[in-house]
Amino acid sequence: MKTLHQSFIFILFGLFAVNGCDFIKERDTAVVTDQSTYYVQYDPTSPNNSTLVIKTSFKNTTGDVVFLPKCKNPYEPTLEFYDSNEWKEILAKPVLLCKESPITILWGKTHTQEYKLTNGVFLQLIKDFKIPQTSEGGLYRLVFPFTSKRNGQSLIKKEWRTTNPFYLVLDK
Repeated sequence: MKTLHQSFIFILFGLFAVNGCDFIKERDTAVVTDQSTYYVQYDPTSPNNSTLVIKTSFKNTTGDVVFLPKCKNPYEPTLEFYDSNEWKEILAKPVLLCKESPITILWGKTHTQEYKLTNGVFLQLIKDFKIPQTSEGGLYRLVFPFTSKRNGQSLIKKEWRTTNPFYLVLDK
């Protein structure tokens, strides 16, 4: 009886360890950026020019359909900065409200999207001291508004909507 009990515990532990590792692996790679460091060159005389393009890719490993609301264009992610051991939202672009079908991302499929920041946005972030002007830069991430319902409600868990951390470095 003791051997049967030990075998049962060993099997449960093995299943937990394998599933736990898979979950962490999938969660860490759900939304990825095309680079780990971006060097930002900005020109104060051209505030509307695109300064930086971050290409992202979301692989739907949630086990269900995921939606990305849109109004003319897909809703943009928020930009967060890592400061004092916590993530702080520093940029959330306004959202246009209209009735347009969301982008549907089926389970197992991948959605790609570009995130663009202009010179004007960078200058405002620099002015507000939200982008460190050091050679090391700062640590950032994007958080997308992926939902589990077509109507744009019910955001999925944040860890499934968040990119890997990346560095933004001002290249003067």
